[in-house]
Amino acid sequence: MVPVLTIAGSDPGGGAGIQADLKTFEAFEVFGLSVITALTAQNTQEVKEIFYIPESFVEQQLITLLEDFSPKAVKTGMLPTPQIILSLTRILKQYSFPLVIDPVMISTSGHRLISSEAIEALQQELIPRALLLTPNTQELSLLSKMPIHTFDDLPIAGRKLQEQNPSLWVLCKGGHLGGGDNNEVKDLLLGPGGINQVFVQPWIPIHAHGTGCTLSAAITAGLGLGLSVPDAVNRARIYLQRALNHAPVGLGKGASPLCHQVSSK
Repeated sequence: MVPVLTIAGSDPGGGAGIQADLKTFEAFEVFGLSVITALTAQNTQEVKEIFYIPESFVEQQLITLLEDFSPKAVKTGMLPTPQIILSLTRILKQYSFPLVIDPVMISTSGHRLISSEAIEALQQELIPRALLLTPNTQELSLLSKMPIHTFDDLPIAGRKLQEQNPSLWVLCKGGHLGGGDNNEVKDLLLGPGGINQVFVQPWIPIHAHGTGCTLSAAITAGLGLGLSVPDAVNRARIYLQRALNHAPVGLGKGASPLCHQVSSK
């Protein structure tokens, strides 16, 4: 079985973070490894408190895993402090596996999950190591330092991120822009050398959380299975659409979790 690794925070409600990643890996029939960066006290309605795992222990988790396993792909989610980012970067630079960065910054309930200093460390240290970055519109706006109001803003912002990282793929997710007049959600994949691919799916008007974690985990699983970036993104988006279509609405009083048990094939 193919091992893949997630480095992220814990969501005790099971809808996002490490828990969502591991459920997604199971759906793709890969073996999930995990390094936990933060513990959260949250539910479907709010994040009440966050406990940051000391960077030395985050580092020890990763080193211990890599002494025994050889992951075929790795993703990062919530990396709350610059110290954690720097510690991880020092280790990850020693390996050549594909790295997917989901720059988790703001929760679905609006809670800020990462400091300004951590954003700067992410951009300067870890993103240059990545194969793929998967920001939503809020995250893309913070990273590119420009407002995003329409789909036409996505390629401008995404290319800004590639200026310093020409080999980086950027998946600009348009879900937060809504369905528009055509009730469609569009994501834009920007690749090296001007590659530009638009993915379109029907808009599903439900308030859900964990979509970004699930999508990036599904892409990571696909890369671990040997898919190209565009093919991994396409398969992951199909899986996410199914998970949204079968979301158990009403499970919790806030943003619904997804149904990770749907087929990934």
